[in-house]
Amino acid sequence: MKRLSYEGAKVSIGIDVHKNHYTVCCMVKSEIVQKVTMPPSGLKLLAYIRSRFVGAEVKTAYEAGFSGFNLHRTREQLVKDRSRAANRIKMRLYQFGLDVPKVITLKSLAKILESKDQGIELDYSLRKHISICKSLNKDIREVNLFQTKRFEANTLFKIYRSIPGYGLQTACMLLTELGDMSQFRNERSLFSFLGLTPTERSSGEKEIKGHISRQGSSRLRGVLVEAAWATVKNDSYWKNEYQRRAARIGGKRAIVSIARRLVGVARALSLKGQLYQQRKICTEVS
Repeated sequence: MKRLSYEGAKVSIGIDVHKNHYTVCCMVKSEIVQKVTMPPSGLKLLAYIRSRFVGAEVKTAYEAGFSGFNLHRTREQLVKDRSRAANRIKMRLYQFGLDVPKVITLKSLAKILESKDQGIELDYSLRKHISICKSLNKDIREVNLFQTKRFEANTLFKIYRSIPGYGLQTACMLLTELGDMSQFRNERSLFSFLGLTPTERSSGEKEIKGHISRQGSSRLRGVLVEAAWATVKNDSYWKNEYQRRAARIGGKRAIVSIARRLVGVARALSLKGQLYQQRKICTEVS
């Protein structure tokens, strides 16, 4: 049987990645034209696409699961390991009746070791845990450096990094998971995808806005909210914006509002190809 020709067609391919197989769904003009399950091999997937869709414009996408975005997953695992190591140190200090620092840092632990208030056993245990923390810190710094070198020439990465509060990890996640955000028709569709849109319910003639929908990636949403906190702490314009909103709708909703605005700014700058420009606080003249 002669195969259908897709020359000149725009083919969208979704790949459901599993450990033992790939499920591949191919669509043309919103219609499924092929669906197949194959061994989990990137080379076999590429060969399949090349043989079935000669001359077509092919775009592929897959959800980052256990095998996706290896570098980001590696860093995330290292950070979690470091948090566990810090929690183990806290538990040891509690067990020995010592004051526990609110935030465990190598500097605070060094002071504890210098105090000589702990016995030999705790001293030995703390030094082992500190050694683990130092090793994890070194590994995280190496991953950060690798990511920076990998993306430093990327224009989109530079745009995202120029936004106040958007550090290395925020820029990397936006770049790899959302790209230039041109796939979203408008800001509202972007916010909805990220789960940052408030839910709404009606009561009589009143429209009441509730909590955010929380659909989409909780990891990405969490990073964006964390970046918003960094922004309001270090940028006077956004700090003022947060305080105005917090006075009206409360701190939690205000920071989500800032997170929405910032990712909206990121999308706008991406589409224009421009770096972020510092904003000034507008003051009313009486």
